[in-house]
Amino acid sequence: MYSFKYYTMSQQYLVISKENEQVAFCIIKKAIDQYISDKSRYEPDLDKLPDDFKEKRGVFVTLYLRDSEGNENLRGCIGLPRAVYPLGIAIAHATHASLMNDPRFLPVKEEELDEMTIELEILSEMQRIEYDSLENLLEQIEVGKDGLMVESPPYSGLLLPVVPTKYGWDAKDFVYALAQKAGMPFDLIMADNTRIFKFQAQVFKRSYEDLLETC
Repeated sequence: MYSFKYYTMSQQYLVISKENEQVAFCIIKKAIDQYISDKSRYEPDLDKLPDDFKEKRGVFVTLYLRDSEGNENLRGCIGLPRAVYPLGIAIAHATHASLMNDPRFLPVKEEELDEMTIELEILSEMQRIEYDSLENLLEQIEVGKDGLMVESPPYSGLLLPVVPTKYGWDAKDFVYALAQKAGMPFDLIMADNTRIFKFQAQVFKRSYEDLLETC
């Protein structure tokens, strides 16, 4: 049986322990269960969660479906990049949104879950990059460690740290893709009202089958 038991990606940014990884994925499992039951959003009781889950954190939840050859295809990805909600709440909300509200996909159906893999990204605080040239900007980006977010009203976009490693991008490719994700002309990267932030992520990945066994 195809499985991702206790797979954790390599990273330098750490928020939660191995023990609390299990807690995080059980929040995801409960959010999925409630979505399947009545499409409502699960609200975890923070008083019953470890202290790590009471700290405000940005998160993303990415869903993949395995095809008949075992390849993973994106099925949904929604996140809360800013640390607005306690981690436990943010995980539940991002899970529900990825299941139901990604505009690129129809809502997830129950029969898809057996072939689903869930990736959880817990984000660090956003750090604004100060730069006066494209070269200076690129020098401050560490591919494989940093994610990027751009804000240049009315444009905005975000790419997670795992994205450039999947496509073999260097820092320049990464910035070009960021502008494309935001739908903005690349020359706006140097505009006075453009702000670029970098961040790190602690990343975990499990199959839905694993959640059935462990939560």
